[in-house]
Amino acid sequence: MRHRVLVDTCVLVAASTYSVSEEIGVPIKHQFYDECAGLMAIFERELSKRIGVITVTVENEAFSVLGQVVRGELGKKVADRRRLFEALSFCLNACEDRMARLSAMLLREPVLETECQKHFVTVSRMYADMEDLARETLPPEQVAEALTMAAPRKFRRVVSQIYRDQEWAAREQLARLITKPVEESDKKILAEAMYLQSVYRETERGGMELLLASTDHHFSPVRWLGLESRPVTDEIKARCGITCDWPGRIAEYIKKGSSS
Repeated sequence: MRHRVLVDTCVLVAASTYSVSEEIGVPIKHQFYDECAGLMAIFERELSKRIGVITVTVENEAFSVLGQVVRGELGKKVADRRRLFEALSFCLNACEDRMARLSAMLLREPVLETECQKHFVTVSRMYADMEDLARETLPPEQVAEALTMAAPRKFRRVVSQIYRDQEWAAREQLARLITKPVEESDKKILAEAMYLQSVYRETERGGMELLLASTDHHFSPVRWLGLESRPVTDEIKARCGITCDWPGRIAEYIKKGSSS
């Protein structure tokens, strides 16, 4: 099975937010830079295969938020406002150049807006259902307590915290839908992914699967306490037919597909 990968806004931004300058003396590097840049490196090595995909929605959003992200990274290191302003101009130019270069390696796919709107309805309904599920689900403490009581008495104290951590982790992705609701732009990106998937199924011979690379918890699993929370990710696969995951794992999918 061949793959194409739609790059989410956060991945393009993270892979672009990197600047090292002895003159400015303020190096910046996004926390997810290495993971996202690694996926971009695969796209570059396999450029003729056109694996990496982007849409106008992703590209425009990435360029619009890059300045805010770069300023945030600099703000962690520079307290003086004057020095911050001087460094911001240089670093932003460097990161914008990097983003332009990375975007040029990706296949810019057009989307049919009327068809994407139909998929948008499906996506919106799915997230609404998942938010309702998050509010209706039993608190993790109650589930953990029930599981603990089912264990032999002498082991209850030991397993109690384990069950609590597992239950919190299992619900973490759902909980974040409440604390940080899904933005309309995210729903649009997923709808565009569904549209592109349908196009590839009709036009690509030999089979083609579209993957969505993202560091956003609305798409990819939440990595927490060494565990993984993925009820939203699994629902996206079930209802929308799109596999969402972190850039590093997407890179593994691609490598496996190339070797099979």
